[in-house]
Amino acid sequence: MPIAVGLLRHGFTCLLPDSRGHGASGGELDHARALEKYDVAEWVRLLRRDPAISAVYGLGLSLGASTLIQSLTIPVDFRAIVADSTGADPAHPYQYLSDRFHLP
Repeated sequence: MPIAVGLLRHGFTCLLPDSRGHGASGGELDHARALEKYDVAEWVRLLRRDPAISAVYGLGLSLGASTLIQSLTIPVDFRAIVADSTGADPAHPYQYLSDRFHLP
């Protein structure tokens, strides 16, 4: 929340969703985490419907960071993302980045 407050003070629009089955959100917990990247894509599409929003940036912490990286495997219109502290992840988001950008 403190990060969002700082971004709002600098004129950014912020969307702070919970992943399905987490926090105050509804829905069933996606144990395989196969659907969350599509939720991210839908949130970005929702934001991009507003003509005042010219670019969408993603900021994720922990599980949210892994989900942001996984969303890059489908068409998502991010200008950039910040993935902070992804931790151990069964879906291997770092392997995707390694393959995508031809890095070891």
